[in-house]
Amino acid sequence: MAATEAPAVVAAAAVAAAAANKYVELQYVNTNNFVAGEYEQLEQALRSTECRIEEINLLASWGAKPLGDLGLAHISQALKTNTTVKKINLTGNDISDAGASGLARALKKNHTVKELYLGSNKIGDVGATALANCLKVNSTIRVLDLTYNPLPPASKTLLEATIQAKLPKLCFEREVTHQTQGELYALRDELRAEKEKRNGAEEQAKSLEISMNKLSKKLEEEQNSMNHLEFENEELKKKVAELEAKLAAK
Repeated sequence: MAATEAPAVVAAAAVAAAAANKYVELQYVNTNNFVAGEYEQLEQALRSTECRIEEINLLASWGAKPLGDLGLAHISQALKTNTTVKKINLTGNDISDAGASGLARALKKNHTVKELYLGSNKIGDVGATALANCLKVNSTIRVLDLTYNPLPPASKTLLEATIQAKLPKLCFEREVTHQTQGELYALRDELRAEKEKRNGAEEQAKSLEISMNKLSKKLEEEQNSMNHLEFENEELKKKVAELEAKLAAK
């Protein structure tokens, strides 16, 4: 694959390449449909000296499994030695202070990541402080997005003071309160529940339609049976009438 193509690949494709010890010629990883064991294999792929991955895009999509702190821990470990990844997008992946702190420690040793997008997560004071300390050491990162995280004012001030002269783009002007963040996650869960409810209703409707079709077919069969009985009854009446006429003639 040419480096300019940046093809999207599923998790299985990335980990299969790592498991087979092949060249990982993937510039763009875009999926959250990882299963047990695949995070470890992706970590191995990122650690490989043959790694060609330049962008990790795990933006959480509808219905996808969030990366979370556990999944991020594997990526963070690999970033300590990885020399190819330049852009990381982990927006909306249920990342907390623990995950952000682990990533910050890894980025102190990384010298290739230039853009880091951590919006719509659960990063607060501890995670923001860890990132600020990381940026005192790391001189490569040029973009940091922390929008829609529950950052307290003190953390925002610390980050601004730490990187005011170093970072061209620092985004957290749209940060939200813990209450609002909770409302956003509650709304997400409500939407997911509504989707499941709608799917359940659709399944019930399909089941009801099948039952109605069976009932309709059964009614049709019953009607045909009744029509046949009526026909036989008419024939029987004719025979009785013929017999009565013969008896009367004698």
